[in-house]
Amino acid sequence: MRLYFGACLLLTLAACREQTQMKTGKDYPAYGGNNAGNRYSPLTEINAGNVKNLQVAWMYDAGDSSKNKNVKGLECQPIVINGVMYGVTSDLKLFALDAATGKQLWMFGSSVRGYKSWSRGINFWQQGDDQRILY
Repeated sequence: MRLYFGACLLLTLAACREQTQMKTGKDYPAYGGNNAGNRYSPLTEINAGNVKNLQVAWMYDAGDSSKNKNVKGLECQPIVINGVMYGVTSDLKLFALDAATGKQLWMFGSSVRGYKSWSRGINFWQQGDDQRILY
């Protein structure tokens, strides 16, 4: 099982390196915004002059609960593809939200019992019309 997982991970990483550079803008298609991970956005609507006026647009409650409070925390960096925000809860459930409203579109998976770490997130792969969320 470990060998299979490792081989899949290596193939996935190789495929991610070969794909064209994803551009950050309206979407946030990769950890860190793009393949460079530089957390840069070319958008200009929010700038140094108006950032102080920002207000919370929406919040999302992943609904994770645990008796062991030491192992919980939503620490993933979500990605946004075509206006849909994807992320992973602390219970390792994949979720999709409407990025404009925060409305949950779907959730996949069941709580992983005994998991004592955090998920940092997911990634996106595309080649032509073929698209994948890497979980």
